[in-house]
Formats: sequence, C-alpha cells, structure tokens
Amino acid sequence: MTDVGEGPAILLIHGLACNTSDWFTQIAYFRRTHRVIALDLRGHGRSSVPTEGYGTASFVADFISVLDALGVSSVVAVGHSLGGLLAKALAITHPERVSAVVAIDPSGGLPDAQNVYKSLAPLVAQPGGLASIFERSESQLTPPHSREAHQYGALVTDISVLTKVWHECLVAPGVLMSDTEALRQRRAPLLVLHGKAQVGAVERDQEIFVHPADHSLELPVGHWIHHDLPELTHEIITQWLSKLDD
Repeated sequence: MTDVGEGPAILLIHGLACNTSDWFTQIAYFRRTHRVIALDLRGHGRSSVPTEGYGTASFVADFISVLDALGVSSVVAVGHSLGGLLAKALAITHPERVSAVVAIDPSGGLPDAQNVYKSLAPLVAQPGGLASIFERSESQLTPPHSREAHQYGALVTDISVLTKVWHECLVAPGVLMSDTEALRQRRAPLLVLHGKAQVGAVERDQEIFVHPADHSLELPVGHWIHHDLPELTHEIITQWLSKLDD
C-alpha cells in the first residue's frame, strides 16, 4: 500500500490485473497537494489471494477497512477501468466517505457493456487471453514500459482471480454497471474520462448524472488514459476538483 503526501485524501483504485504501480505518475503528481492512498486489490499485487469475495461489495469493504485503519474520513475516489466502477460503488454505498469520484475509462462505459463482457469471458479464462485484450486497448501514445506492465499483470495474476472478478463485477445478473437506478444513488460529484473506443459512452453518462458538477468527456486515446496522457489527465482532474471548492 502507498500512503504519501498531506492534504485532502485521494484514494487511487487500479483496474483488473494491475497494482499500485499503475499509478506511479499520479502518485508523484498528486502527493504535492494531497494525501495519496493506493492499495492493491485483493488477489492482485502484494495483497492476499482469497478463494472468494471478488464482487464489488467485497472490494468496497476492503477500501473501508483500509480507510478506517488509516483514520481517513473522506476521500476523492479515483479509479481506472474496474477501479472506476469500484469508485462509483464506494460512493454509492458509503456516501459519507466520498467527496468526489473520478472514473477513468470505467468498466461499463459502453451502452451494451454487459453483453460485450459476456462475449469476452471465454477469452479471459484462457492463459494469455486478458493480455491480448489489453494489447488491443492500448494506443500509439501508450509508453513501452506501460505496455510491458499491462502484459505482465495480465499474465501473472491468478487466472481464477481474473475469471471470478470478470464474472462477479461485470457479467453476473444485477451487476452495478448495468443498474442505472443504483448508479443514480450516488451523491458525490462525478468526473468521467473515456477513451476513444467507448463510442456513445459520454451520452450514456447523462443517464446517471445527478450532481450539478457531473462531467464526462472523451479523449483521443486508448483505455489507459492516465498512461497515454498523464499531464492532461492531471490537469483535467485538478481543474475539476478546484471548481468543486469554489
């Protein structure tokens, strides 16, 4: 786990088959003005690998346990991909603990996302399957070291963890990303950054907007926006957060 800096707390939540190193550029940037907390999801990185508990509720419970242990009452929850979905879940189920949500190309951005994830489930269950999906999700701007990290994470993460998370968070009936009414229960303001592949995602976001500061935009890059355009990502997030304080 990473816990550095001082100021308002930011919780960084990585995506499937990643770890806290996914955020090294963001940690270096935001630690200058914020307390930055980043942890490896269960089944990932240096965290334990339990045999069960890979749905959104279990991940959210882990976040709350960490925040309680650190004495942190409220955070800006920033998540990428699966982490973006989990950041929304944290804000919905524990509104008093989340002051704002930033979702970077979050799972569920596509209008027909659940069916897409269902079609990809057999590939995820194969050795190297997720690595091939990751490769297709990158852009020309994705740095070589980031490409290597994406492939490494997809190949070394326990395949049973990958399949359980994929099913419990993305495919199973009633998953959060497909429940518009549940997504509208969020009280904290939401900023969403989409990559160019999620056609129609900005329009779909309008269905779950509930706060005057909610905002969504598309950037001309792949799935790994914070790797492809880190400086712009930092600028957009910083400016949006500063407006919340006005």
